[in-house]
Amino acid sequence: MYLPNNQLAHVVRGMWRGDGDVSKSGARTARYSTVSRVLAKQLFALLVKLGYMATIKVSKRAGITSEQGLAITHKHDLYTVSVSGKQLTRFMVEVLRVNPERASGNLEFNRGYLDSNYYYMPIRKLEQEPYQGTVHNLEVKRHSSYVGSFVVHNSAGVNLPARAVVISSYERYEAGYGRYPISVLEYKQFCLPAEVPVTLENGSSLPIGRIVKDRINHRVLSLSNPHGVLGKPIAGYFEREADELVEVSTSIGRPLMATPEHPVLARGVDGAPTWVPLKSIRTGDHLAYVREIPTPDHQVYWIDYLPQKVTYVVGPIGFFNKSSIPLKYKDAAQLLGVSLKTFKGYTSARRNPPLSRVLSLGELLGLSKRELASQIRLVKSKWGKPSRIPETIDEDFMWLVGIIASDGHIRESRDVRGTYYHIRVFNKNGEIINKAKSVLQRLGCNPRITSRQDQQLTVEVGSNILGPTISQFGIPVKKKSLNIFVPDFLLQFPRRLIAAFLAGVFDGDGSYSETKHPRGINAMIRAIVIATGSERFAWGIHELLLRLGIVSAVVKDSRVQRVMLNNRLTIFPNPVYRVTIRRISDIQRFSELAKSVKKIRKIEYSRYHGSGMYRGRENRQPYSWVKVKGVVTKKLRTPAKVYNISVSQTETYLASNFIVHNCGRAGRPKYDKFGEALLIARNPDESEWLMENYVLAQPEKLWSKLAAERVLRPHVLSTIAAGYAHSEDGLYSFFARTFYAHQYGPRLIKTKIGDILRFLFKEEMVLMEGKDLSATRFGKRVSELYIDPMSAVILRDGLYNRAKKMTDLSILHLISKTPDLAPRPRPRGGEVDKLGLLAEQRSDEFTYPIPTQFEDPVSYEEFLGELKAAQVLSDWIDERTEDQILETRKVEPGDLLRLVQGSEWLILATQELGR
Repeated sequence: MYLPNNQLAHVVRGMWRGDGDVSKSGARTARYSTVSRVLAKQLFALLVKLGYMATIKVSKRAGITSEQGLAITHKHDLYTVSVSGKQLTRFMVEVLRVNPERASGNLEFNRGYLDSNYYYMPIRKLEQEPYQGTVHNLEVKRHSSYVGSFVVHNSAGVNLPARAVVISSYERYEAGYGRYPISVLEYKQFCLPAEVPVTLENGSSLPIGRIVKDRINHRVLSLSNPHGVLGKPIAGYFEREADELVEVSTSIGRPLMATPEHPVLARGVDGAPTWVPLKSIRTGDHLAYVREIPTPDHQVYWIDYLPQKVTYVVGPIGFFNKSSIPLKYKDAAQLLGVSLKTFKGYTSARRNPPLSRVLSLGELLGLSKRELASQIRLVKSKWGKPSRIPETIDEDFMWLVGIIASDGHIRESRDVRGTYYHIRVFNKNGEIINKAKSVLQRLGCNPRITSRQDQQLTVEVGSNILGPTISQFGIPVKKKSLNIFVPDFLLQFPRRLIAAFLAGVFDGDGSYSETKHPRGINAMIRAIVIATGSERFAWGIHELLLRLGIVSAVVKDSRVQRVMLNNRLTIFPNPVYRVTIRRISDIQRFSELAKSVKKIRKIEYSRYHGSGMYRGRENRQPYSWVKVKGVVTKKLRTPAKVYNISVSQTETYLASNFIVHNCGRAGRPKYDKFGEALLIARNPDESEWLMENYVLAQPEKLWSKLAAERVLRPHVLSTIAAGYAHSEDGLYSFFARTFYAHQYGPRLIKTKIGDILRFLFKEEMVLMEGKDLSATRFGKRVSELYIDPMSAVILRDGLYNRAKKMTDLSILHLISKTPDLAPRPRPRGGEVDKLGLLAEQRSDEFTYPIPTQFEDPVSYEEFLGELKAAQVLSDWIDERTEDQILETRKVEPGDLLRLVQGSEWLILATQELGR
C-alpha cells in the first residue's frame, strides 16, 4: 500500500474501530483480531512503517472449543496483532486518536528496545529444519544490507575478508627453504605510523607503535553496532615498512595519518556510514570521530596524589597500635626501615610518621585503600601547618585545580629550611575568588584576599602539601602558560570530577558568546571558547570534553596579541589555542555537567522544520561527522615502520579518536565468486615475468601430501582412536575415500599404512587382537594432543632416559628434537664451533646421546640445529627482543614466532605425557 504515513494512519484507525480494542485492566494493550493470516501480516507491516513495533500471536482455535459454557465451532485460527509497552501511549494519541488515560503500558510487555533507527527484539526460540529449494540474495548498490522485516546483510561486511588486495612482493621466505615465488597471493597490511594514539578502555591512550612493539595486552575502545563504543581485547599485532603515507586534516584541528589503503569510517553520498580507504578521501568529505569516550565511575583517593616524601600524617592513626599490629614492634620497625625508638614515637603519636611509612604499614597489614584513606585526616609538611583532607577527591577540589590551571599559578621558593609553595588565583569575579577561598579553608588553609586598583582580586595561600599535590595535575611552577598540560591519569577520572575540573578552567579562561548571524532574523552563532597558550593543554581539554560526550575544535591563532594589562600595552608573541564548542547540544551538555560560577544561558534547538528531532537522532550516534579540510600524500625518502592491531570481534579501533578498521584479504569465502589481487612490478622486465608466470599462467595443480609418512602417521592414529576404523580393512576402506587415493589409487597407500601400523603397535599406541584394532591409553592421549606419534615417542623416551643433570636446556632440546618443531634454524658457519663447544661443556644435560661428528655427520648437523633452536627459545624465555635474537642468532621474527608457538604446545604435550 503506497500511501503517505498520515493516510496509512487513517487506514489503521478504521481497521481498529472495526475489529480492534484497547484493554483497560492489567497490562494495557491495543489488540486487533482477525482470522486472516495475510491481513495480520499486512497490518504488522503498516504498523512498522508508521514506527510501531507490534507482535502477532496465533491462537490455535480450529475445531470445537467452549467459550462461556457454549460449544462453538471455529473453522480458522485467530491472529491477534498487539501494540503494547512504552509505545502504546503514542499509538493511541497519534493513530487511534483516543484519550490514553495514562496508558503507558506494562514494561513486561516490551518485546525489546528501540533506538533511533532499529527495534531490537529478544530471540525466544531457535529451530533448525532441513530445507531443499532455491535460495536468493540481493546486491545493493553502495550498501551491504537490505530490509525484509528484519535488517539483513548481503555479504561478508567489514568483519570478513575484502575482495581486492595489493601484493607488494611475489616472494615468500620460509625457514629451511629460503625465498621462493608465492603460489597463494597474500594481502597487504593496512597500518598507522608509530606515534598515532590508540584509545584504551580505561580512558587513556598509547601510541600504536608502543602497543605493537611491547605487545601491550590492554583492551581498546572499539565501535560495535548497536552497542556503541565498547572495550575489546587485542587479537593480533602487525608491523611492516611503508614508503607512502596519507595525512588528512579536519575542521576540528586534529589530523589523521595512515597508509593509503587503511579503511576509515566516512559518510557516504547518501549519508550512511561506509568504509573508505584513506587515499580515496577528498576535501569536503566527512569522517567519523568518536563522540563520547566512556570513563569508569570510581573513587579517587587523596593518598594516591599526596607527595609521599614530604607529607607527614598527624596522629593518632587507628592502626598504629598493639591491637592492630600482629608483629612485635621491633620486627615491624625493621620491616619499615626505622629504629625501634622512632616506631614507638609513631605509635604513641609523639612523632608524625611520613606518609610513605603509613602506606607501607597499611600494605603490610593488608588494609584496603578505603581503610587506609579513612584513617588519614590531617597531613602536614616538615615545617608547615596541618591541612585537613577528605577521604576522596571531590568536585570542589577539582574545580580549584581547574581555576589554578587557567587563572592562577604555583610558585616555588627555597631557603635554608627547604622549599616553599605559594598558590595564587587571580580574577575580577568576586564569586570565583570567594569560592576558591572557601575550598582552601575547607582544606585547612588560611588564604587571604587582596585587590588592586583595576579591580583585580587575588586569593593567596602558602602550602607545602597542596602546592606539590596540585602541581601533579600538569601545572608547572615555571612558564605555566606554555608548559601546562593534562596528565594521562586525569583522563581516567570519573566524569563528575572531569566536569568539575573543566568548570574551573572555564571560570578562568573560558567565555560564552552569542553573535547575530546575517542569515536570518533570529539566527545566532553560539560558542563556548577556552583559550590557552599551551597546545598540549588545548588538546588535553579536547580529550576531557570527549569524556563528557562533547566534541570540540582546537583552533590555532598565530597572530601577535596586544592586550592592555594594568594600563600598559602587553604583547604576547606566542600563538593562542582556542578550544571551541559550537553545537547547541554540546553547549547544553557542558552547562549541565560542568557547574561553573559563570552562567551559560539555557538554549534549545529551533522547532522550525523539526530540527530538534533531527539533531537528537544525530547526537545519539556514537560518533560525530567532522569535515575534511585537506588531504596530503607524503612520499617518504626512506621507508618508515608502520603498525596495526587486530581487535577481537569488531576489527575496529580509535586512532586519534577517528574510527578506523584494520584489514582483510582477497576473495571472501561463500560471498565472492572471485577475488582481485594487484601485483606491483619494479621494472619492465619484472612486469613481463609477472604477466607470464601469474596473470597468463594456469593455476598450479593440487597434489595430496598425505603420502608423506609424517603427515599420514597422526591421521592413522586418530582414525583408530576416534573409532572411525576398528580393523585393518576398515582403515584401508577409510583412506580409500581420500584425495590421495583418488589421485594415486588405494593400492599405493596400503603399503604406507601397513608400515605405520607396525610402528604404532611397536610403540604401544595401538593394540591388535586378531583383526580388531584399538588405541591404547597412551595412543588416545597422543591423538588428543594433536602431535606426531614420532614426537610423542621422542618425548616419552627422553623422559624415561633422563639426563644426568636435568635443566631447562634438557627440556628445550628434547622438544626441539621432535618433528613437530621442524624446520629448525640451521647453524651458520661461525656458529658450528660455538655450538659444538657448548654441547661438549654441557653433555650431561642432554636426554639423548650426542652424535659423533665424524662417524655420523648428518645426525651431528641435525643435533646442532636442535641445539640452536633450544638456544633461541632460551633467549625468548629470557625476554630478549626480536631485534637482539635476529642480531645474535640470525633468526627472523616470523621463524621465532613459529618456534615459540610450536614449543608452547610441545611443552604442554610433554607435561601431559609425563603424568
